[in-house]
Amino acid sequence: MLSRHISTAAIILAFFHFDCSQLGSLSNGTSSEQQLMQTLVFGVAAKEGCSTQSLTPISNTLSYVHPVRTRYDIQNCSPSDLVSLGFTGNTSQLAKGLSGNSSDSVFYSLGNVVLPSANGGTNLEVSFSLKSGGSLTAYVYGSGTPISGPALRLTDSSKEQFYSNMSGDFAVVSKGTAALSPDTKYTYCIDFQYASSEQWINAWPKACSEVSQSDRSSMMMFPVMQMMSVPSYSGNKIGFILNGAKLTSFTIGSILSQVD
Repeated sequence: MLSRHISTAAIILAFFHFDCSQLGSLSNGTSSEQQLMQTLVFGVAAKEGCSTQSLTPISNTLSYVHPVRTRYDIQNCSPSDLVSLGFTGNTSQLAKGLSGNSSDSVFYSLGNVVLPSANGGTNLEVSFSLKSGGSLTAYVYGSGTPISGPALRLTDSSKEQFYSNMSGDFAVVSKGTAALSPDTKYTYCIDFQYASSEQWINAWPKACSEVSQSDRSSMMMFPVMQMMSVPSYSGNKIGFILNGAKLTSFTIGSILSQVD
């Protein structure tokens, strides 16, 4: 018992011993170092496959974009682990992985994790798979409980969909790719972009690291795009509905688009 108290005290003292420069170095450190920081900050031990990591930012030619990227690895997370990552949700409708099977299988951030719209918006990269008839809905600049607001839905029944503030429902994007295949791993790189007092959605059906300069520098090269009827970016949450979907990781960062 005494040794347990000593260990706890040592951790607390170690935390208060960090100065700002040390915290900054940990945020850019190894996965193990960042798991230690997650443990100190949230009071919950991080584990392999259920942690956050700061990644090397992707540069942008737009002067108001300030590059940053944070990856959330959730492939080994149980629903109860979400709080250690700064998220919450309907945990009774989620399974380890994370996966869900209904429109009630939702989780979202507890606090502000989006980037300021003045910095061009927020990029969200998602790695996932779908069951037959399933869909993954990703909200950025959302609000409320459960979350609502600007969203992109990825499904095996149609091209990409977005939440339309004109119809009050999801609609197929004006420019998209094709319906997805079930039981297949996908990665999407999605910009919720803001410029000149307008908001719109761009996306590439691949990892953000694979998006080329030419892909980013012309709207003609955006395979997925929706400019009309996108709700205002008034919220500060990011969230997901896993309706027959498994989400293994997501990354929050600055936009990739270099067009405004």
